Amino acid sequence: MGRGQRHRHPAGAPRGHLRGVRAPPRRGALSRDRDRAGARAARGRAHGRRRRCRIRAGGGQPVLDRAAGRAVSRPRPHGLSGSESAPPLRVAIVDDSPDDRLLSVRQLRRDLGAVHAIEIAHPDDLDALLATGDYDVLVTDYKVRWTDGLSVLRRSKEAHPDRPVVMFTATGSEEVAVAAMKAGCDDYLVKSPRNFVRLPIAVRAAADRAAAARRAAHLESQLARSEARWESLVRSAPDYILTVDRDRTITFLNRPAASPVDRIVGRRIDEVGGVEPASELVAAVDAAFDGASTAVDVTARAPDGRQLAFHVRVGPVAGPAGVDTAMLVARDVTEQRRMEAELRAAQERERERIAADAAYLATQVAEARSERIVGDSPAMRALLDQVRTVAPTDATVLVLGPTGTGKELIAHELHALSGRADKPLVKVNCAAISAGIAESELFGHEKGAFTGADRRRLGRFEIADGGTIFLDEVAELTPDLQVKLLRVLQEHEFERVGSSTPVRVDVRVVAATNRDLAAMVQAGEFRSDLYYRLNVFPLRVPPLADRREDIPLLVDYLIEKFARRVRKPIDGVTDAALARLMRYRWPGNVRELQNVIERAVIVARGPKIDVADIPPLDADEALPPALRAPAADDAAPRSLDDVLRRHIERVLAEHDWVIEGERGAAVALGINPNTLRSRMKKLGIRRPAGRRG
Repeated sequence: MGRGQRHRHPAGAPRGHLRGVRAPPRRGALSRDRDRAGARAARGRAHGRRRRCRIRAGGGQPVLDRAAGRAVSRPRPHGLSGSESAPPLRVAIVDDSPDDRLLSVRQLRRDLGAVHAIEIAHPDDLDALLATGDYDVLVTDYKVRWTDGLSVLRRSKEAHPDRPVVMFTATGSEEVAVAAMKAGCDDYLVKSPRNFVRLPIAVRAAADRAAAARRAAHLESQLARSEARWESLVRSAPDYILTVDRDRTITFLNRPAASPVDRIVGRRIDEVGGVEPASELVAAVDAAFDGASTAVDVTARAPDGRQLAFHVRVGPVAGPAGVDTAMLVARDVTEQRRMEAELRAAQERERERIAADAAYLATQVAEARSERIVGDSPAMRALLDQVRTVAPTDATVLVLGPTGTGKELIAHELHALSGRADKPLVKVNCAAISAGIAESELFGHEKGAFTGADRRRLGRFEIADGGTIFLDEVAELTPDLQVKLLRVLQEHEFERVGSSTPVRVDVRVVAATNRDLAAMVQAGEFRSDLYYRLNVFPLRVPPLADRREDIPLLVDYLIEKFARRVRKPIDGVTDAALARLMRYRWPGNVRELQNVIERAVIVARGPKIDVADIPPLDADEALPPALRAPAADDAAPRSLDDVLRRHIERVLAEHDWVIEGERGAAVALGINPNTLRSRMKKLGIRRPAGRRG
């Protein structure tokens, strides 16, 4: 065979599977081919010809001729294996023998179909290839003039560890093969006619293994990311998630660091302290291994001593061999339980308030049926006009007038004509409440606030919420209660005794007194700011002496009222008796008239009340001096104490100097008996000899 001639099959020899591919050389021909190729390359460099790097591509891919600077299309080879739509396999061939590279490319295309061959014949080409990594499999010879196969193998594995490398070499040394495999070579083939046929198989197997490894790595990466996301979701869940194995050992807790419970992973569920009832929780875990899902409510003690409440759902988790894990999802319901307790307490308070409202409303209805304002005098008409004017508003009203004029009836009328008529009217006699319990009466107290406070009690202001509170004898409030009342008027809130939590109320205040509050303010006995708050709309109730024309109407009304009460058929009063009633000055006002008529109804023997049924009145000598009308030359009182002394003496005399009891002077004066005794001592009032009291 001459120089440069191709190897051909002997005549008549079977071509087999090497059809269309350069025949493999005979023994010794490979080395000669390499020598000839080297000589040609040397001659090319000597003559200044530029190197060519042909990037051969199967399937009609263009071939880049760097020397000519143009792309040349090659025909698609026959015998493709694999899908027509699959991307071509990129195979880089590092070999300094052009003939061997050509044979390798042809065999790969014949057996693998779409192959994108990259022939590497110069170190610069190898550097560019490794820099880009644009190959799927690298095939390298062991002996290359400008490098060696082991160096190519190591550089490829360093740059791209996932790209397989097949060493295809004429060097059949076992030592080289072992070194190559240790360096990460995926396959090692010795160049021979048979191994040229095996090269596509080795390349495809290496590519498939690499693709499978990449897919496995991708799936493992996805799985790791999914597990990380799942773990993040589980650890950030608002509930506590635990898993327990069949030995009742806790194997997982989603929040071991941020959890307020102890670190319990690795401990048995039945040995975790502070859980109540532990037996129910353990029974639920055991039931989960039988396939049951249950829920239990337990409490647990946190490391800081707090008692936490949990609602725990327990269910089975199936594994390959059946249920091998119980999952517990524990929700912290401590705050929910606290709010439920507060709601129950609020409902209980509301029930108490409704009951109290009902009791007061029943009292008010009963009193309203029996009491009404009677009078048609100009003074009363003017007063009732003022009542009708201010009643629809929420303005604070101060009712002024002497004792017994009916100030409480005015408060009833104000409430009945207001928009709060369907709410309670709560009455408080400030003078009748002892100083020790006055604050509790007005504002209520908590359980345990003081000795004997065995339950919470609502105060009068809280009971009157939405309605009206009537503060009779408001001038008798102590200075500290005046401050608290001022706060209610200004801010509509207060605290119960024993509590620091404000209670807001919507209450209209109607106050009444028979004392001169302006004079008390001047004397420093009453707060000026409270006086101004109370005196928004003052109403003055006239004494009975200033509306004598109303006496007949009052007498008829009172006779009917008491006759019905004592079940006596009395239907009026004689003219003589009425004339006597009309002449009297009535220092005790309507209350005194009421007492006189009640006594007269009781002692009357006929169908009408007569003069004999009326107790001594006017300036009879039989009356005590305190009840007589003052003579014209009597000295006028010089001070407020003089006025108060004369008034108390007059009322005491009227009640036969009886202080306590239903018919005592204290009730007529509207003050506590102890208060009356204190004022008698202060004013120097002494009981006359022979008088009981």
